[in-house]
Amino acid sequence: MAELQTKTVAMIGRKQAILPFRALGVQAVAVEGADATIEELKRLKNEGEAGVIYITEDVTIGVEDEVRALGQDALPAVVVIPSFDSGEESRGLAELSKIVERAVGSDILGGDAS
Repeated sequence: MAELQTKTVAMIGRKQAILPFRALGVQAVAVEGADATIEELKRLKNEGEAGVIYITEDVTIGVEDEVRALGQDALPAVVVIPSFDSGEESRGLAELSKIVERAVGSDILGGDAS
């Protein structure tokens, strides 16, 4: 019988945005800027412990393509999420809407996922 492997949840973003998630058991990694985001994303992927890595979209500005490329593998799942100050034109919200719509078959977030 195959042994069940437990994975963790990690979050990369600015300190004030991610610290509250530590109380929920999330591995919170504070960064300031795009270069640090890529460095930490690569580190978390190489460690192999995270099953999901959330990244706030404000720290992906300028490295969107690299983040997307690093998130192509099945695990860890790399999900860019809206920042608190993203507004309605949020790229992270659009991506999240696409993921949710694919999972449940309907756009329950009410955003235009196109």
